[in-house]
Amino acid sequence: MSSNSERFKFWSAAFLILKNGDKILLSKRKDPKHRDGEYGLIAGHIEEGETPQHAIIREAREEGGIELLEKDLQVAHVQLRYEDRTYFDVYLISSVWTGEPHIMEPEKCADMDWFLTEELPENTIDYIRDVLGNINRGIFYSNLGFKDK
Repeated sequence: MSSNSERFKFWSAAFLILKNGDKILLSKRKDPKHRDGEYGLIAGHIEEGETPQHAIIREAREEGGIELLEKDLQVAHVQLRYEDRTYFDVYLISSVWTGEPHIMEPEKCADMDWFLTEELPENTIDYIRDVLGNINRGIFYSNLGFKDK
């Protein structure tokens, strides 16, 4: 690596596991470029100067019309994931919020509903399904999409 090279940087994202009893909130993506028609969590990239908690509070407001408090968010899982690039994902869980979750970005979301974690829609994003399974098994950290060296 030459001295003029820029260091590798992860992409980072925060995901919200919003729990209502034994159900979680999922939203169906409407995005022809990425995971169109698949169910995922409220989520978004962590911006410069944000913590994962700050990012998910912002995303919950923007995507779901709800308010969260940092004190009510707990880290449930961390995943290093490789798809088209390397992501460092932080999954935050909460069962406390203000407001009624609803679609705030109809151009990006086709549906939003509560699902039992044991009965996820068939078209749930694979890495979301993987993380939820890990959480249910008490696994705090995972890697996904990397080749063995």
